Amino acid sequence: MHHLKFAAGAAVLALSASACGGASPSARSGAATTAAPTTTSSTATSSTTTPPTTTPAPDPTADRATAASINLAAADLPGYTPTPSSNDGSDPIAAKLAQCAGAPDPSAIDVVDVSSPDFDNDTGEVSSDVTMVKTAADGAADLAAITSDKLGPCFQTVGLPALQATLPSGSTLSGLRVTPQAPPLGAQSFAFQVGLSVSVPGQAATTVVDDTEGFLVGRAEVSLDVFATGAQPDRALEARLLALLRSRATAAPGTA
Repeated sequence: MHHLKFAAGAAVLALSASACGGASPSARSGAATTAAPTTTSSTATSSTTTPPTTTPAPDPTADRATAASINLAAADLPGYTPTPSSNDGSDPIAAKLAQCAGAPDPSAIDVVDVSSPDFDNDTGEVSSDVTMVKTAADGAADLAAITSDKLGPCFQTVGLPALQATLPSGSTLSGLRVTPQAPPLGAQSFAFQVGLSVSVPGQAATTVVDDTEGFLVGRAEVSLDVFATGAQPDRALEARLLALLRSRATAAPGTA
């Protein structure tokens, strides 16, 4: 992931969420048990009990295939140059941001975390990420965290120092702002913009802006990052790509 996107990207890895659907509370907790009634007569007593039913554990291989089928591909962004993502799903900053914002620890709830390539052109970069969590309830907890008022302060105390550490010595960051946006797909989605000024020795200072939007479909946490340097991200492009991701996630098998 591009260094200048690190703060927003790490937050997405830790917190990103979306619309939850499908399972009942008992199914989301991993198991449900039912029992048939017991019948009694004057001469004998008999009872029948339905064996416990258990929701199958998520299959990482199948979940990885589902995530890959949702993510952006080169055909979605003609004119952009794809570069393999550096996200390996084990970002320690993501766990710190999750803890700060009150989200579950990613290592406890994530099944797989799959990023698209980073797609670059002259004005910025676009990428998507799909995290399959263990239950829809886990995704709902992530959504609650990323839409809470803790997100901005957590960027300041956790994300900003982590980003600073990735830059050359003598670089400065200033003017960090984290601005919540209207949920693009209703109550079960989120959006926010991160902006800051970056000054690197020997280079002109510049303003960088990252729009992050996302949603949840069942167990699939889907996010879109659109990053721009010295300008605002392309909102029309964001709307097109988010609609595409939503369509794929809704149709994908195994998200329930």
